[in-house]
Amino acid sequence: MNIFLNIKIDRKIDVAGRKKRKKNFLSIFLASFIALVLSFFIISLPDIPASSKQTSKTNETTTYSPRLQAESPNKYENLEALSYFETKKKLQVIAGVEENRNIYSNRARELLERLESLGEGFWEDQKRGEFLIDQSRVFIEQIERKKNGYVESLKAAYIMRDVAAFQSNLESLKKISDHQAVEQKWQSTLTNLKKIDNYVLEINTARSNNDIETEFEALNALGKLASLTVDEEGRLKVLTKKYDIKRYNSHIKEAKQYLATKQYQRAKKELAFAQSLYPSKNEIVVLQEEIELSSKKAQFDYYVYRAEQFIAEDNWTKAEKNLENALLLFPTDDEVAEKLKFARKISYLKIQLEKFSENPLRLSDHGVRKFAINLIKENAFVFSMSQNLSKKKNEIEKLIEDLTIAHQITLLSDGKTEIEIKGVGYVLPTTSKIISLNPGTYRVIGKCKGHKDRLLDIDIPSVEKETIIRVYCGEQI
Repeated sequence: MNIFLNIKIDRKIDVAGRKKRKKNFLSIFLASFIALVLSFFIISLPDIPASSKQTSKTNETTTYSPRLQAESPNKYENLEALSYFETKKKLQVIAGVEENRNIYSNRARELLERLESLGEGFWEDQKRGEFLIDQSRVFIEQIERKKNGYVESLKAAYIMRDVAAFQSNLESLKKISDHQAVEQKWQSTLTNLKKIDNYVLEINTARSNNDIETEFEALNALGKLASLTVDEEGRLKVLTKKYDIKRYNSHIKEAKQYLATKQYQRAKKELAFAQSLYPSKNEIVVLQEEIELSSKKAQFDYYVYRAEQFIAEDNWTKAEKNLENALLLFPTDDEVAEKLKFARKISYLKIQLEKFSENPLRLSDHGVRKFAINLIKENAFVFSMSQNLSKKKNEIEKLIEDLTIAHQITLLSDGKTEIEIKGVGYVLPTTSKIISLNPGTYRVIGKCKGHKDRLLDIDIPSVEKETIIRVYCGEQI
């Protein structure tokens, strides 16, 4: 084939040479005649400036020189079609690497070799060079058309979701293009196309198995990668409705199961999912009320149960708190209301008795003591319901009893001071005297003529012990 092509090229070059010699003869004749005519005018022309001569010289040197300018694309602008440099560059891309040889790369290599073989004679036999450039241009245009065709085929294959056709055209495109550039540009598209193909297969399989969920999910995934067909869009609408109904029924079923096992938070969560699909369904409203009531009742039962536990532990303060929480949920529950009333009564009695314990001498006051006795008497049943409260009541009763027993007190003075015990009476001046006083708080006043009164507050404890009180007059007036 190469030999035949060379012979064909040589014949064309020979014909072109004969035509060229005829043209050269006519050109020489015309040039001689024109030179004779113009010679009469040359003498009268002014001298050309040095700068113009230099410019002319520079312009003359821009003509093509063989090999020296072969690799510079900027110096071949006067070629009709492709420059020598651009032609080689495009042919080298088509030629590709040695291991990927094919009919097109072989042809590109052949043209490259012929261009290279011209060497220094490229510009001496310009017709031969131009012919090779023209042949290369035709070949490159053919390759470009093929590239465009393959690209269009790739796009069509992607739209038709034809993986085999896409791969075939991609391999063909690689053979006549920059392999790496094509790989980078189209590989991700091929990957997506394979995913699309897998989703289509999954959709068809799921549909044949009546697997609505899988088909629905695969169609949605497919829609994210490519435009759905009219049939697929219609099927997706049908599946969406079916899938929503299936999901709704599943969520309702789960909600009822969780309600039956008193897992109220999970039941509410499943019901919320169902409500997001069909907000206006009456079934949701009824089930929601049922869950709320059951959850509320369960919480109520828990508070009552905890209150009973605290009552058994004689911890009426915590029992009261839980009973309050229970009554907030169901304010009309009479049984809980009665228990709460009783718990509050115990808390009140506990506070009152603790006050007497903290300051026992308050009970020495007749009014306070009477209040304490009546409090204990009127709540005898309540005290019987709490061991701790009953114990505290016994302590207070003992305090009241002790406060009725008089204790002996020793008064020491200077024999001149008159002693007054507020609420009790007077003691004449003495140096030492023993008197009897019930436990309590007393004010003792020492009085002398010509002196200020001296005040002294004393506490007589409920427990008898030796008590000595020294009483004297105040400062002299």
